[in-house]
Formats: sequence, structure tokens, C-alpha cells
Amino acid sequence: MLVLDPHQAQQFLEAVHGRLEYAGGPAFIEVAGKREGEELSFRRFYPSVAALVEDMKSWPPDQNYWVGVAPRNSNRGGKKEDCLALTACFGDVDVGKAGHKVATKYKDKASALAVIERFPLRPSILVDSGGGFQPYWLFREPVSLTNGHFARLERINKGLSLALGGDVGAVDAARILRLPGTYNMKLAGNPRPVKILWHEPDRLYDLAELARYEVKPKGQRQSTREGAAAGPRNPGEYAAYGQAAFEKELADLARTLEGSQNRNNLDSIRQHFLLDS
Repeated sequence: MLVLDPHQAQQFLEAVHGRLEYAGGPAFIEVAGKREGEELSFRRFYPSVAALVEDMKSWPPDQNYWVGVAPRNSNRGGKKEDCLALTACFGDVDVGKAGHKVATKYKDKASALAVIERFPLRPSILVDSGGGFQPYWLFREPVSLTNGHFARLERINKGLSLALGGDVGAVDAARILRLPGTYNMKLAGNPRPVKILWHEPDRLYDLAELARYEVKPKGQRQSTREGAAAGPRNPGEYAAYGQAAFEKELADLARTLEGSQNRNNLDSIRQHFLLDS
């Protein structure tokens, strides 16, 4: 019998959404859900963590549930323009073949977890999504999205995802990710719990620390001075930073091949580096 775990959800949500009043106006937590193979049938907006956790007790447990990382400015929309701020950078690292539409970099959770644990900037929260891992790097202060800052934050998310071998298509500011305390129902007959692996809400980051992994806009080159100031500062960081830069070059190569007849090369790159079609 499947039973949801509101305590896990509350622990996670208080770290990510515990400061909903910072924007000086109403803020809402978006939750979406559906049964596997069906259309999205569950979409609700909650004015507080407490309201969500209380309502969670009545949710059908045999559905997939996702939560918006960024709080929304109303109880109607979940697009970028509806997002107020972000309290964390985040990623989505898929593992294995089961339940994934494209090949993943890691064959098993142990190999992916080893990379995450060695990463120089340890995530504040790590969630086991059932099909992989979702790391969060909590900010000291929320970063507003009302002034168009989402583009830079998305580039930082992308750089962190590249460094960890994650999904570079899951970095947008309006992203919804799996909610701890629920189940990943992608595999028929095999519900996998979505759970917190570690929870260190006092591990906070300045945006400048995470920005060392920012992928620069296309056509913009990083200056030597900027690289010296913002780049990695120890051997472990050099390895991760170098991997991010190398995989970015592969992504650029894949884009140049898109639409050409050389599909075999592009498919080979995607098999190893999770590039979107």
C-alpha cells in the first residue's frame, strides 16, 4: 500500500519555500500531478508550506507529483513570467535506462552519487527522484526573477548540470521537479519513493560562488580577468570546471550538426552527454 510522506515534503519545502513573504506580496507554491500515461490532471497553488502539507494528506498516492522550484506570483500561472524568485540553483541527474526517453550518462545510482559527492560545491539538499538525483544549492538570499535575472540563473544551472553530467534541458527558472514524500510512478508495478538523501539547509551559497560554473551566452567569450576572478580555486574545482567547459564545446558541436546529414555523430554525442533533440 502506497502512503505519502508529508514530513519529507515539509522538510524540503521549508528549506526551498520557507520565505514566501520576501517579495512583499502574495506568493504561491505550484504542484502538478498525474497518473503515468495520462494527461496532467492535478494542478494546485498553495499560499504556504503548511497549507500544502495539510492538503497533501488527501492526495491520491499513486500519482506522480512535481513542485515548482520558484514561487509563483499568482494561483494561475506557472511560466517564467509568473515566477517571483529563486532560493536555489538546481539540477536533474538521470540514471540508467528505465523510465528515461534518452540515454543517461550513468549506468547506476552509485556512480552518479560518487560524482555528486566529489563535487567541490556540495549541494545543500540532495533528492533521490527514483530515477536519479536532484541537487539544490540554497542561496543566502533569494534572487528576484522579476527583473529578468532568470536568464543568468538558467546559465548557472546549465553549467552545474554539465559539470555533474545532468540534464541540460531541466534548468529553466519555471522548472517543476519531483516532490519528496511522493512516488515516481514511471515504471509499471514498481513505484519508487522520492526521498531526501541529505538535507543541510545551513549550507548556503552566494550567487558568485555558483556563478563560476555559468555557461556564457552564445557569442560571448570569458575574459582572462573574469576567469581569474570567478574560476575554480583548487584542483578539485578545476576538474569539475574543466568538464563543464569541455561538455559545453560538445554541445556547441552538436548544434552545428543539427539539421545536417551527419546524424550518426550527433546521436553519438547525445548518447554520452544528454543533449536535447
